Order: sequence, then structure tokens, then C-alpha cells
Amino acid sequence: MRGAHSQVSGSPRWTRDLLVGNGYHIRWNNEDPEYLVMEVSAPVTGYVAVGFSPNGAMGGSDIVMGWVDSTGKAHIKDLYAEGNVTPIEDDTSDYELLWAEENQYGTTVRFRRRWDTCDFHHDFEITEDTVRIIWAVSDDDPIIQRGVFTPKYHGPDFRGGRSVFIKVPTHLMEFPDDASIRDPAIHFWDVKMKDVAVSGETDTTYHCKIFKAPDLRDNSRKHQIIGYRTLIEEANQEWVHHINFFECFIPPHKGSSDSIFEKYLDHHGEKCYTRNMPPEWSEFCITVPFVWVAGAEGLMLPQHGGIPLKEEHNGTTYFMLEIHYNNPKQIQFSDSSGIRVFVTENTRENDYGTITIHSRFGQFQMIPPKSVGFKNMAFCTSECTNSVIPKEGITVTHATLHAHLAATKMVLKHIRNGKELSPIAQDLHYDFNYQQSRIVSPPRKILPGDIIMIECDYDTSDRETITYGGTSTRDEMCQGYITYYPKIPLTLCKTQYEFHNFFHALGIHKVEGDEVLRMIQLPYKPKPNQMYDPGDDAYILKNGTQGLPEYPFDLLYVTDPQTGSSSGQPQTVREYVNALEWTKDNGKLTKKIWKQWWEGQHTTFCTGPSFKRVPLTDYLVTYPEFTPYEKPTSSRCRRQGRQAFSTANNINENVMNILLAIVPLLYILPIW
Repeated sequence: MRGAHSQVSGSPRWTRDLLVGNGYHIRWNNEDPEYLVMEVSAPVTGYVAVGFSPNGAMGGSDIVMGWVDSTGKAHIKDLYAEGNVTPIEDDTSDYELLWAEENQYGTTVRFRRRWDTCDFHHDFEITEDTVRIIWAVSDDDPIIQRGVFTPKYHGPDFRGGRSVFIKVPTHLMEFPDDASIRDPAIHFWDVKMKDVAVSGETDTTYHCKIFKAPDLRDNSRKHQIIGYRTLIEEANQEWVHHINFFECFIPPHKGSSDSIFEKYLDHHGEKCYTRNMPPEWSEFCITVPFVWVAGAEGLMLPQHGGIPLKEEHNGTTYFMLEIHYNNPKQIQFSDSSGIRVFVTENTRENDYGTITIHSRFGQFQMIPPKSVGFKNMAFCTSECTNSVIPKEGITVTHATLHAHLAATKMVLKHIRNGKELSPIAQDLHYDFNYQQSRIVSPPRKILPGDIIMIECDYDTSDRETITYGGTSTRDEMCQGYITYYPKIPLTLCKTQYEFHNFFHALGIHKVEGDEVLRMIQLPYKPKPNQMYDPGDDAYILKNGTQGLPEYPFDLLYVTDPQTGSSSGQPQTVREYVNALEWTKDNGKLTKKIWKQWWEGQHTTFCTGPSFKRVPLTDYLVTYPEFTPYEKPTSSRCRRQGRQAFSTANNINENVMNILLAIVPLLYILPIW
């Protein structure tokens, strides 16, 4: 053992132990409201370093580096990076060394720091948002000569990065199949694809398959789903991007679940939302109790609730597993991934449900090219929640945020009586590759009349063409999921720019294309006694008549203004919007159109199981008016800010006094 240093005794209980490289661990405890305690270890004889980055890059990151020198003395340095160059030592150190050791197995350094150090210039505030951890190690200690600190370059093979939640736990308890003593009341239900052939001809594949709830020891008893974890084939971890586990409900007038789905149990599955997929699958399988996205770990529900299983127990008998394969290299492979569902026979007190809030998938969700900070949103209206939520409310315990590659920020807002409360969930450093469900702590009570809103920011500065809403990774989404109890008859809240408002903002006064408009039910106006809400544009056309293009803007023609295409025919809407000068005058047109969309009317949908419509008096609404939420600044940071301001004023005052003393001398000093 080369040396050790200790300022505290004992090791804390680690709430997460992350293996990020070959023998390189990052462990932390997030239970202290003021401090993060973290430990890094690696099989090296030099330094270990970990950084907190807003975007995964070295530039702008807050870095801590620790090592034990040849005399056995431990060191720690607070650093920051301005690019892919040697990091710079911070003027003030906000990292406290707790313990360090170097032995025959490598180097371990333990430290603590405040969640918010109040260093707004060089430190990274760790919140409930996604944090990109970056790391590097070396077999050489840094060199300190005459007070100058110089770490040796770690090389390309001794560094890495990983997106994680640090401040908020991802699940409250261990997975049952990890327990040293197995609970006989918990059953494992493996829901997996079987040898899905993923084509190399496209970069995006969605595959769907129907499953039936298993027969357990005593089927007369009520069982509940209490969690899940993924079963991803190791060779395909790079390609499996997300998994949706849908509940399938059949309206009574359509028949029984058995009559619709039993015949599909031996079906190998189909590409989702294509004309080959049985239409009942997308029509009746829409509620999503579980969503997994690459980088996540899974989910366990709290002890007081579960998702009911089988229809005779107010649950679901048939499910659809959807796996999205993101295949940018367009290679051909076979996959049998899926999830392990944990089912308990010890009935818990509450039944859980899931509500999805999202903008409708389709081209009416449009993001212009070369734009930064462009926003989209969707919400459950006050009328909707007032219609379905009981007076005692529902309690939200988990939330998931989902969008695609252009999204940078997502906030799930909660508005009550014209005032925005603290977010149910937010991620100001959103990472497409890490969309783990997060625990809402403390659990959030949603009352009748509350508004629940998902708001998304996008960056398309690297895109030359318009980005539309849709199912492909190249398309975009804006979705928030809340997991709550007790279960109520609400599964979806959807929002779309009102038809005429959308086109008028683009300078389009009339479009033609009656066939496609009938299919997607636009302009939308619910009929008297209408029982069901329409699906999303992107799904309707994929399931539609053979031979039609997938996107409505290829089937709608602009007839006012009359701007013909090169063939002399009216332009399609896609041709028209592609020709607009989105980037001219610093995006002036983009800002104008977005403002009109945002402030204009929105079509809203309040939807129960199996697309059953919750009737709304006001299905056309404007963006809600409310007082925005302001995150409180800690009193400690305010004090430090005042002290810094006072110090700066004193320095400025001293400088001014010196200048006043020097200036008169300038008139009497000789000029050489």
C-alpha cells in the first residue's frame, strides 16, 4: 500500500454503485439534503478524475481530481474545463477530501461537495436533471512545480462518459431477482420478442407483439404488477432504443378481449403501425404502464400500490410489447430482447394507473431548421382533470419524459388556480440516450381543475430541413408520463395546433385534400354523442389505404395562395413550407410563426381507455394564463452573492481612489 489519508471513519451507504469502465467505479450517496458524497476508484497508480458536464463534452464541465502521492499524502483539486484542453484549477475549492487510498488494486478517492456550491462561474449545480458524468484516469500523478499544477494527459483509452440521475434515485428498492432471499409471493413474467429479424434497409424499426397475462398459482386471486426490468440481448444493446409495454382494452361494443387478441398469441409479431400490423393492435393498445429507454435501469413501484392484472380484477389481460430499434449503421441482426415483469399475489392497497400527456404525432408538430430554443407543448386542461379526478385527488409517484434527438429541455409543469407550482419533473439537460423514469419526491397530489403540461425545447441548428412530429428517431415527440394512484378513467391528454391557426400562421389560407382530411379528422370538431377520440396522424396514415404516402402534407395541396410547383400543379403543403425562408434575418419568420401558433388556439383531447372520449365543452383553448414558478435561491447562495457584490464594490471603490490620486500626477509628470 503506497499510502492512505482519512478525515472520516467508516464508509457511507452507497445509494448507487456505477461501473463505468474496466474496474472503474463511481459510487455515491444522495441522502444528505446539503451534500453529495462520492467515491471514485480505478485500477491505476496515478490520478482518478470525475466531471459533471451539461452536455457530455469536456468544455463547461466541473471536474474533481484526486490522487495519493509517493509519500502517502492524498490530494484533491477542484478544476474546470474550457474545452478539450488541460483543465484549469478553480480559484476556490468546493470539494472536501474525505478519504483516499492507493494499494495493489488501484486508487480510491472519496470526497463530498454541496449540491449547489454557489460558484456560478465554474461549478455545476447538481439537480434532479440528467447529469453527464465524464471520467478519466492515469497511472501517473499530476506534477506540481512551484505551485503550478499539471496533470498528465490520460490518453484516449482511459476516459469516458455516462448520463445518470445523481440527486434523485431511480427506484426505491432492489429488483426482486437480485434479492438474496427470494419472496415466494413475487412471480417473474418474462415478456420477450422471439428472433425478430431487424432489416438493414432502414435506420428505424418498431416491432410489436401481443402477450397474455400468465396463469399463476391461484388465478381467482387479484394479482398486481409491481415493477419491471429489461432483458436486453448483450449483442444488441447498442440498437435497442426503447420499449413500450401497452395495456390492451376492448370497448364492450367491439367484442371481448379474448375474441380479438387470443388468436394473435402465436403471432410472431409485426412492424408496428404499418399496414401489415393488425389494426386492432394500434386501435386498442394505447395505455402505457411502463416505458423503458436506453440508459435506464427499470422501475419498482412503492409498497403501497401496484398495477392490477387481468380484466376480472379491473386490470388488463392482454398486452402489446413494442421495441424500437435505432439502427443508424443499418446493419441486419436478430433480436429476442424484452422485459421481466414482477407480479405479486399479495394484493397491495392501491391500484396504479398511467396518464400520457403529449403533442399529437404528426406534421402539425413542426420544428423549423436552424432554430435554437423552439418550443412545443401539450396539456391536460382544467376541464379535463375536473371531469375525471376525484375531489381527494390522485397522487403521482413517478414521471418519465420522452422526446427524440433534437430535444434539449423538458419540463412537466403543474398549474393550480392560475399559479404554476414546482415542476412534477424537469430535465434542463435532456439526453435522448438516458430517459429513466424518475421518482417524484415528495409524491405530488393532482386535484380536480389542475392543469398538467409538458413543455419541450428543441435545437435544430444542425438541420437543414424541417423536423416533424412522428415515430422515427429523426422525427420528434414531446411526451410526459405520470404514474399515479388511485387509478382513474384517463389515459391520454393530447394537444395539437388548431387547424386554421396552424395554416394561417404559415400564410396558407386554403388547402385541398378531402380524402386525407377525412382520415385524420381535420379540421377537428367532435360530433354529438361521439364516443371515441381519433388516433394520431402518424399512425392513422400508416394503417390507412394501401398506396398513400405516410405524411399528410404530401397529400394536402395549397390552393390559396396560388403558388404552383415546377409541374404547374398546386404545391403540396410540404413543398410550400420547405420553400419558406426560415433562417432569413436571424430566423425572423420562425419567431413570428411560432408566436402565432403558441398564442392561437389549440385542439385538446381528454381520452380514457380504448380512446374513449371524455366530453369537453371547450375542446378549443388558448395557452393557459398563469404566474410562472420561480425556483427559490438558497439563503446561503444569496449571502455569498451579497458578500461577493460587497467585495467587488470595495475593490471598485479602491481602484477609483487610486485613479483619482494618479490622474492629477499625469499633468505634472514629464513626457519622454
